Amino acid sequence: LELVHDLGHAQGKSLLLCSHLLPDVERTCERIVMIDKGRIRSEGSIEELTRSEANWVEVEIEGDLAAFQARLGADGFELEATGPQRLRVKVPEPDGDRLFELAGSCGAIVSELTIERSTLEDVFLEVLSAGSAGLQPGSVSSSSPEKEESGKSGRDRARLEPGVPGEEQP
Repeated sequence: LELVHDLGHAQGKSLLLCSHLLPDVERTCERIVMIDKGRIRSEGSIEELTRSEANWVEVEIEGDLAAFQARLGADGFELEATGPQRLRVKVPEPDGDRLFELAGSCGAIVSELTIERSTLEDVFLEVLSAGSAGLQPGSVSSSSPEKEESGKSGRDRARLEPGVPGEEQP
């Protein structure tokens, strides 16, 4: 994997890597294409695909956590405690500038801030489940996949569905 990473990043080469080891893909690749049953289901940069719809951050606080929580609540932030001095906070922007300001205003210090991202495995599972339901990831369908398949001949369905080639599927 180090060679693949070096060729792609340091030497600027384009490579085609086929793998189901998604943590390795996430560390090695910049852009990916997810294919399911011969169809492209999703594609994009790792950054684009793993970006969360909501901007959640986890913060660790030094100082008066209760005052900081009260201040966040008064300013309309969604939050939940995740540890003795840790909070998970939904922020309007994926940075923490406002959190640092609010912490300072109530005598607390943000000692750690981590932006939450989905893993490539999370994205892959979402894409596959949406694909099996006949949907694009994040979309809602008004028709079922069976209705979409009804216009195809039985022969086409047998060729596209898993099973023995040339045999009609029930």
